[in-house]
Amino acid sequence: LALMARRFAVLGERVFLVGTEQGILFAIGDDGKLRWQFKTKGPIRTTPLVVDINNNGDEEICITCMDKFLYVLSAKGQLIWTFQADAPIESGAAYYKSVNGNGIVFGTNGGTLYSVTPEGKEHWKFHIKAPITGTPACGKLLGTSDVYIVFGSHDSKLYVVSDRGNEEWQFATRDKV
Repeated sequence: LALMARRFAVLGERVFLVGTEQGILFAIGDDGKLRWQFKTKGPIRTTPLVVDINNNGDEEICITCMDKFLYVLSAKGQLIWTFQADAPIESGAAYYKSVNGNGIVFGTNGGTLYSVTPEGKEHWKFHIKAPITGTPACGKLLGTSDVYIVFGSHDSKLYVVSDRGNEEWQFATRDKV
């Protein structure tokens, strides 16, 4: 198996999550034993996001995949919901909390940055003309309490987008980001 060893996450205190080129997410205990596995239909090239997206006290696992899907799983590896994007996904997912709504954000190879609600519905999308393969960063910027999403692209630009999907600014980097 071609494990993406540099791209793993930790679930709770005792389980490591790692995705493979064969589209399998493995949950491996700290004793080295398989706890569970989940099969997608394409390579998993990103670090799983582990976060409580619905504020119920339980962590969920968000994985993006080259099969164009965002998968949300329970901590026990059970599928909760999926969201289909416009193109394969090499970007990792990030999560933000905002007065305008919470969201899971990720980019696609088709150049779309998606914000998806904790229930799996499209909140908004922002489109550019180049692949978005890096994991977005989310946080408060510009001296306000507003949340912004920052991401780079293969069009050699860094973008800042509001939590409503509006572009705030962009910066030319002279090379792919």
